[in-house]
Amino acid sequence: SATPPWKRCDRMPGTSGVKAIMQGIFLGVAIVLPGLSGGTAALIMGLYHQLVRDFSHFRWRPYLPLLAGIVAGILGGARGTAWLLDQVPSLLAAFLLGVVLASAWFVFRRQRRLSPVGLAAWIGGAALAWSAAVEPLAGAHQAAGAAALPLPPLFLGGALAASAMMLPGMSGGTLLIMTGLYDDMLQALNGFNIPAIAVFGAGAIIGMFGVARAVSRLLELYPVVVGFFLAGMILGSARAVIPPAFGLGEAAAAGLGAALIVLGREKDAA
Repeated sequence: SATPPWKRCDRMPGTSGVKAIMQGIFLGVAIVLPGLSGGTAALIMGLYHQLVRDFSHFRWRPYLPLLAGIVAGILGGARGTAWLLDQVPSLLAAFLLGVVLASAWFVFRRQRRLSPVGLAAWIGGAALAWSAAVEPLAGAHQAAGAAALPLPPLFLGGALAASAMMLPGMSGGTLLIMTGLYDDMLQALNGFNIPAIAVFGAGAIIGMFGVARAVSRLLELYPVVVGFFLAGMILGSARAVIPPAFGLGEAAAAGLGAALIVLGREKDAA
């Protein structure tokens, strides 16, 4: 009989172990940064569709190097993000704005034809993400509460954040800001608060695999419509990373963020 998908232990499709770890680090940092979606990062690297299909069947063992990189990226990104949000929040927001806008363009351009239904899906995705991203990044760190929270809200926050992570354009970090949990998780990660991290991680696993099944099914049934919807969500999420001021430094940071995406996509296409 055929081996069940969740028991197969082949390598992650299309990549080496070292490359998977590096991709995971990028994903982990994207997960931590408010305003940037882990799903967007996965789309940028061309991992999203296969990742969703495999996770929808609980086929996770080939992704162990990727998951290890994600953990490293989250732990390292938590410290870096806390520092950047304190020191240069406007530049960080501008950099992420460039990343998001360039990513939205590439995902939109990947769709083969624009129909009225596709256009409606694109507008709907943009409107949904725009309305969800109610907290600007540059003010998020100061606005979020820093008081310790009991473990049940952390479990729910993990499930919600991971669910958002599986949807390009929906930032798990932004969602945590909206629920008042962002600073708490930064402190837990930086302080290696194992109980809090474990509870949050358990909720994240449930949210991730649950949403992956739903998204995988939609991709099978309506690939073009879902593609335009995801492109719209990425564009709409730009609201969360609009800097409060936009000077020469912010323009340069935004250009750098966009250039990294453009160069990365051109390298993949070569």
